[in-house]
Amino acid sequence: YTMPFYFGLKQNGVLLINHDGPMKLPPQETNELKERNAKLYYIPATQLSLKVAGLDLATNMALMGAIGAITRLTTLEALGEAVKDRFLGKGFVVSGGTAALDSVVERKFKQKQELIEKNIAVIKAGWDYAEEHGWGVEERAEAKKADDLAAAEAASR
Repeated sequence: YTMPFYFGLKQNGVLLINHDGPMKLPPQETNELKERNAKLYYIPATQLSLKVAGLDLATNMALMGAIGAITRLTTLEALGEAVKDRFLGKGFVVSGGTAALDSVVERKFKQKQELIEKNIAVIKAGWDYAEEHGWGVEERAEAKKADDLAAAEAASR
């Protein structure tokens, strides 16, 4: 027995599938996802990564951008900062002690800088893909309506 691919998905959860279009899921999975009122989105994340960064290792970055655009739990800028923190680290220190050390640090930083730039570009591609397809708009409208209703109820007390 293996766990279903959506194991742990909560009621009204969001599910991203790395594929270029809808897939035919087994009836049992389709029914379970409907019962959870899951929102399924198909995104060609690997294709976006290959197109933008030239390698498939940034596939997760495309998915991260898409989920950010759908949920708006973060911003595109915050995702970019998280990538910088991940690859540069908060403890990144540059010392001007010697020319040799400076040269090594400079070479490594350029490699990391390219890695950061490619990852951020793939995040943006995933974000843009979600926005171009209108993903998350309905969910955000529903959330705003619920917030407005709660505010109106609180104000009437």
